[in-house]
Amino acid sequence: MRKIENSEHLREEIARLQGQAEVQEQNLRKNLRELRNQFRPENILLNTLSSVTGIKIGKNEFLKNGIAAGLSLVLQRFVFKTETNIERKIYSWIDEIFDKVKSIINKFSSAGSVGSERIEKED
Repeated sequence: MRKIENSEHLREEIARLQGQAEVQEQNLRKNLRELRNQFRPENILLNTLSSVTGIKIGKNEFLKNGIAAGLSLVLQRFVFKTETNIERKIYSWIDEIFDKVKSIINKFSSAGSVGSERIEKED
């Protein structure tokens, strides 16, 4: 603060102080908006998750990552179901092939005996 000697200096000081007061009011408004934003329920939840997990979570990142994780879960579930169905079909085909091979082998063997049993009987 300077020494005020005349009315001109007083007007300059008043103008300077009014400008300073306006800057401080703008800072207060900004801080109040940030404080209100911080106490919104969704932000409280994100801040709590961040503090519990130790991972800094931003609102935009949470939304992007949440959508990505959701899609990933849906795709994994779909792929798992499809994989299970395909696996069952392949196993049923393999079982059918083994049953056919087994029936063919039984046709050509005498009364279901294998080659080593026939050799023993011939001796």
